[in-house]
Amino acid sequence: MIPPSRLAQHNEFVNNQYNFPAKPRSQWEVGVKLGSPSISGDVDALNPNFGVGLHVRKALGYLVSIRGELFTGTAKGLGSQENYNYKNNPAWNGYNNATDKVFYNYKTKLTDASVQMLFNLTNINFNKSEPKFALYAIAGVGVTMFESNIDATNAG
Repeated sequence: MIPPSRLAQHNEFVNNQYNFPAKPRSQWEVGVKLGSPSISGDVDALNPNFGVGLHVRKALGYLVSIRGELFTGTAKGLGSQENYNYKNNPAWNGYNNATDKVFYNYKTKLTDASVQMLFNLTNINFNKSEPKFALYAIAGVGVTMFESNIDATNAG
């Protein structure tokens, strides 16, 4: 969105009469994410699961913006084969290794938070007013917090 004070420069740029576009207004972006978190491992994942996220992005200029993201969800899994070899797994203490069978399972609650810098490489020379595609480079840091549990209480 171009402010009225810079509209003349914008129009000249669109009509190929000026080399650079007008500086846009300070932009904010808010997004909502829905997903199905899943864990790929020894125990088969149960899908679909439910997860939700939010991101907020602030443009710092033509080429750079900063984005913060938060995602939370639950992943579940249930093994399809019975197991007897669990004597060294402390989660299954109290079971008789010779006769009791178990089905490995899990329920993991996870939260992921991250901060990223986005670099818009699409129009780095400002030579097109409306590019046909967007190319970004992203660098950032994040942390994932989780709590995993198993159901070892009954045959269900």
